[in-house]
Amino acid sequence: MKIITFLKVIFNLYKRNIKKNRLMVIFMIFTNLTLMLFFVFFASSEVLVDTLSSNYLEHLSVDVSLYESLPTNNELINVKTYRRPSIDYLNSMMKVIDNFTIRPDYSPLLREKNINILDKEVPNVLIIILGGGKKEIGINTTLYNELQNLVSVKDEEILFNFYLKTTLFIEEEIVIDYHTQFPISYIYDEPTYFSVPKLYISQTVIDATMGSIFIKPGLTLNNYLLNINDDHELSNYRYRCHFKDEEQKQKFMMIVKAVSNSERGIEVSGDYINKIDSFTALYDYLNILMKLFLAFVIIGSIVIYVVIAHTSLLTILRQMALFAILGASKNHLYDIYFLLIFLNFFLSLVSYLIVPFLMPFLSLILYKLLGVYVPLTLNYTMLFLMTGANFVLLFVLITVIFVINMRRPLLYLLIDD
Repeated sequence: MKIITFLKVIFNLYKRNIKKNRLMVIFMIFTNLTLMLFFVFFASSEVLVDTLSSNYLEHLSVDVSLYESLPTNNELINVKTYRRPSIDYLNSMMKVIDNFTIRPDYSPLLREKNINILDKEVPNVLIIILGGGKKEIGINTTLYNELQNLVSVKDEEILFNFYLKTTLFIEEEIVIDYHTQFPISYIYDEPTYFSVPKLYISQTVIDATMGSIFIKPGLTLNNYLLNINDDHELSNYRYRCHFKDEEQKQKFMMIVKAVSNSERGIEVSGDYINKIDSFTALYDYLNILMKLFLAFVIIGSIVIYVVIAHTSLLTILRQMALFAILGASKNHLYDIYFLLIFLNFFLSLVSYLIVPFLMPFLSLILYKLLGVYVPLTLNYTMLFLMTGANFVLLFVLITVIFVINMRRPLLYLLIDD
């Protein structure tokens, strides 16, 4: 069979069944897009979590505790106890990962705070103490939006009145009655994932204000909190540690992982860490659901492939019977059938040109959901493997369909019922 004649036959057969071929191409494009979006979802997990974590302003500051799991009378229940690590213990880590800042946790005292603006109380504000040397105070967009509903004030005129009144017992009762004002120098657009109103205060400001309060002659509040027993209630059983950069923090986390087990170790916590853990757990759950859904998509695609491929063969069986009478062998007939299906497969590859344009759209959706822009990318190695797998699957299916339908002589198809 000459090549030109063979190609004309393919072209004419394709045109005669153009509606079914269009349907097959559309379905293949839809299947390719669906599979690629699944692979983008699976591949984005690590990038998404890292991007979300780094977009929290306090991501270089963590709370550090020591924990120990103690047995009880019930073998199924253990009690987890916490205490603050010693300064020497944390200093020993600095020999490996360079110096980082260690400060007491002011959370127990800050629970007694009162914050107002223009004589109106600002409730439920989470104070986040940041590392670094800048004497800056800021708020996140969640708190900013609440302020807009509470008072009418220009951004550059936001000024918080901060009141702290609490009682300490150091041999005798000591009352701390402290007031200061915090002018806001920036508004941070934090990820919207379970965002709560936050007031960001640098550690430098805390040291210079609250930390410098003299609770006794020669004893500042900062020094008192540093030197109380590590299991004292006011210690909050933790230190606040500030790292210079992400690399140093990751080295610290590696040490934490190495020295911790189910019985005892170091626990690292913080508001943003809780959110990342929550998001990771949610993402893992979605991962399981998506894999189940992907299995249904693949099974459904195979079934529809079989139906479409079988229907395509049935529509050209009479023509194939004529070709057989004219001397075409079964190999020639298979080549015709294969190329007709392969032409649809080739046309469906246009979906790969569509996917890169979908990436910014998907990133925009994530930004709307999380408040974080994640630059999603397509794994072209995975794309190549998926294309190869689709081709092999299609080749096997059409071969099996062709063999099954060619078990009886094609001449019977030309005999009227």
